[in-house]
Amino acid sequence: MRVSIRIYLIASIAFWLGVLPGFAEIVSTPAAPSATVPAPPTAIAPEDYVLAPSTVAFVQTTGKWDDAEALLDTAFKSIYAALARQNIHATGVPMVEYLDSDDSTFSFKAMVPITAAAGINLAPDVGIGEGPSGKVLKFVHHGSFDDLEQVYNRIDDYLAAKGLSMQRVVEEYATDQAVTPPDNMVTNIYVFAE
Repeated sequence: MRVSIRIYLIASIAFWLGVLPGFAEIVSTPAAPSATVPAPPTAIAPEDYVLAPSTVAFVQTTGKWDDAEALLDTAFKSIYAALARQNIHATGVPMVEYLDSDDSTFSFKAMVPITAAAGINLAPDVGIGEGPSGKVLKFVHHGSFDDLEQVYNRIDDYLAAKGLSMQRVVEEYATDQAVTPPDNMVTNIYVFAE
């Protein structure tokens, strides 16, 4: 999967979750020159970690990269609307698992952890199932989504040095992105590697 594609997805999710309020002002206001060199992005040394089994509400879909923002927006809106209709509360933060991609299409699973809800049909397009679980390498990125391309490059370098390859990746948005300044955001990146 191409790193730049992941960044596009992350920015789209961030936009949907309200991470980028005032985005137009940020883009249109030039940054003041900085006398300090910014620290490199985090997420170099992973922790061996086990994702515990969890129940999630999810939307899984495939689409064209040109439609990625709309697809992610629709997926999360569908999940949260279905949960609200059934008075089911999220028990964790949103996650996205990237399933497959090529130059023109991609597949993803947008997920929100919930309490077990056996026998409930949320919506035709929203399922209830098991979230990702098992042994992973957990990389923690402290900082802006803008740094994630560099973080993924460093993760790829780490995996290559260890003779491993990325099989699956899940991103978990650990901070309340609507109120957290970009430099203080925390993204957990769970890598299933072989």
